[in-house]
Amino acid sequence: VKSFTLEQLKQFNFNNHNPEYPLCRIPTLEEVIQLIKPTDLRINIELKNGIFVYEGIEQKVLDLVKRYEMEDRVLYSSFNHYSIVKVKQMKPDAYCGMLHEDRFIGVPEYVAEHGMDAVHPALYFLLDEDYVRKARQCGLEINSWTINEPEHIWGALQLGIDILITDYPDRAIEIRRMFEEKRKNND
Repeated sequence: VKSFTLEQLKQFNFNNHNPEYPLCRIPTLEEVIQLIKPTDLRINIELKNGIFVYEGIEQKVLDLVKRYEMEDRVLYSSFNHYSIVKVKQMKPDAYCGMLHEDRFIGVPEYVAEHGMDAVHPALYFLLDEDYVRKARQCGLEINSWTINEPEHIWGALQLGIDILITDYPDRAIEIRRMFEEKRKNND
């Protein structure tokens, strides 16, 4: 999107050929925050600056969130670990998590050493009991992405991860309802 102006982007249809949504315009982060503000929802703001560096993006995002008094409802994340560490340095009480999909030694320890609140692993890391155990030992929350399939949503709930990032929130909410009902009936 960096090759287009906002005016140009607003002309495109982002419905991905979905007939249920014939016209979808791209929102700005400010428009998303305005939409979320009157609800009780939290928002995950992922700084997508791993390939292209957007100078000052961290401060701009923090300022925007502060202007709407949403600081306690935002979770910041990024695959760019330099950027997310910068957010944490600029706002020490910000809830921050490092996204990752590569397997490298000592991920939970690395994330904790950099002062993060959470680790954001790809779904397949949840299959590694040692990874989950170490993340918990490091005091980290586990917020996994992108969990879309019903059996994966169910498995993530069984593991007790903290946040489930999905493209299908309606599906995840229904499965969580069934999960909680089953757990309640088993108690």
